Amino acid sequence: MTDKRASVSSVSDRSEGFETQSVVDDELKKTLGDDWDEVSNDPAQLEAARFLVTEAKQVSNGIIPERYTQITDYKFCGPVFVYKGYPQPANNCPWCLNRHAGLPIPRADDD
Repeated sequence: MTDKRASVSSVSDRSEGFETQSVVDDELKKTLGDDWDEVSNDPAQLEAARFLVTEAKQVSNGIIPERYTQITDYKFCGPVFVYKGYPQPANNCPWCLNRHAGLPIPRADDD
């Protein structure tokens, strides 16, 4: 099986075709709304928010985030990668939104 996980050592890099930090920050401003001023002044919160937005974009593009190292078989999405500690049993997995939207779901049993 080919390793389909993304390497996200720094969200400010162009990794797997993703945006530069300034574009991610523009998206963060929209996502965080009224909380942007507080988060943008706290480096730890800002980096965490960048990480989560980048990871969400990877999932929506069918790219397995680097920290998704556990394989779990879900009723609707099949065997998929999730992050260690993902709640189980669960009715939904991180890929369910992709399934509903017709977006790609990289399954663990894909070659």
